[in-house]
Formats: sequence, C-alpha cells, structure tokens
Amino acid sequence: MRIYIIKSKDNAEQYFNVQWSRHIVSLRKFNIVACSVFLENKPDANDCYRIVAIVKGKSEEQLSTSNDEFMQSNEFKQDMQDFPMQTIKNVETINLTRKEL
Repeated sequence: MRIYIIKSKDNAEQYFNVQWSRHIVSLRKFNIVACSVFLENKPDANDCYRIVAIVKGKSEEQLSTSNDEFMQSNEFKQDMQDFPMQTIKNVETINLTRKEL
C-alpha cells in the first residue's frame, strides 16, 4: 500500500485522475499491478489530501525492487509530466499480507 499526501484538492485530483491513470499502465511494465486507488474526500488541517494505492507484485522483495526501477524510469518521468512534484508532501509504503475471504 502506498499513501501519498498531496497539498490542495486540485493537485490531489490531478494526481488521482491523470497521474494514476498513467501509472496503472506504466507499472505493468515493471510487474506491478495496481489493484485499487482511492482519494480522500476531505482535507486534513493543512489542506492536504491522501491518495491510497493498493498495488501488488510477485513478492515483497520483487515489489520493492520493481518500484525502485519504476521510480528511476523514463515511464515514471513521463507519467509525472505536468504535475507539480513539490505538492507531494509525503509518501509512505506499508507492506501488507492479504487474507482471501
């Protein structure tokens, strides 16, 4: 799970609608599957919104390595084109284990 904290509603909506639409396609090239992406409905006290992305890979190690490769890739740079990177205030990665219901 990745949690992005983004300053302002407009920036959060752009990242959610534009950049994540691009990421969904690009990540597949790095063996990462985006399962779900969510945008928080209301801001925190600092006018920041959270975007939560659930992604998966073959293993925790593969996911970490593939994510590092993606972040250094031309695909990532193209995905982030026209987005003000300084509005991303924090990114947190949480590794989860899923239980099938």
